[in-house]
Amino acid sequence: MNNATQIIKFTVTLLIAAFTTTAAMAHGDVPMNQDKCARYAAGNVVHFNAYQPEYDVKANYCGAIPKAGETIFVVDLVNTKLRKVPVALKIYSAGKGGEDTPLFESEPKVYQHGIIEAPLKIADNGGYLAQIIIKDASTQPPTMNYMVGKMPSGSMPMSWLLQIFVIAALGIMGFMALSPFIKRFRNKG
Repeated sequence: MNNATQIIKFTVTLLIAAFTTTAAMAHGDVPMNQDKCARYAAGNVVHFNAYQPEYDVKANYCGAIPKAGETIFVVDLVNTKLRKVPVALKIYSAGKGGEDTPLFESEPKVYQHGIIEAPLKIADNGGYLAQIIIKDASTQPPTMNYMVGKMPSGSMPMSWLLQIFVIAALGIMGFMALSPFIKRFRNKG
């Protein structure tokens, strides 16, 4: 097998890996018990996310949201047991002096598909709290604190890193594939 064929096969493999995503890869390819977006209550797993499609259609956030604007809070009721009982989602703005301001509150209902969405216009940077209320649960409700306008230092979405790697790898492979032709062209002149 010649060098060009190997480079083409490697390139195709890289492209498939780069643009094929799974649910696990979207959260750092970690088990649910290590996922920073997951919360637990009474043996149930709830997965919190926030999206800002007006800024980045693919990025999802938990804990830190880059800036104020149109934000979709999404909660996944991971355990099927939670999909059979009434559940409500509440989102608060952390007010000054410890006073939380309710921004969104869904009616308690059964979410058979396990997805709860709350589209909101976040007006200001600052703290927000998403909370799941499980009807008739005697445990502390699962919550997720969000900080809008402050991304943790050193945070870069994994998809960006993967795309940068793929572009760099393709550039290097392209140079390697073309270098014999460049040498022949230079030797003729």
